Amino acid sequence: MGLINAGEDGTVVPIAGELPSGVLGEVCCHQQIYAARSDVNGICRIFPRNVMTLSTFRKTPRARLGFGSYFFPAPPLFGMTRC
Repeated sequence: MGLINAGEDGTVVPIAGELPSGVLGEVCCHQQIYAARSDVNGICRIFPRNVMTLSTFRKTPRARLGFGSYFFPAPPLFGMTRC
């Protein structure tokens, strides 16, 4: 992972098709969202420490309340490295 600084070019990824070399496999998720939802113009991701810790054990948190209830009983675990 890295940051794109002002003035640097990012990697343009097509909504459909193969990922360019060096692009993280999770970009497949972004492709699927953009393909299914033309009204979506951006995706925000977060990496809470405790969720990242669970992921190292290939586990996800249980959906308890609020927005998490959309993912009851638990959100899926993303395990792909390529599309």
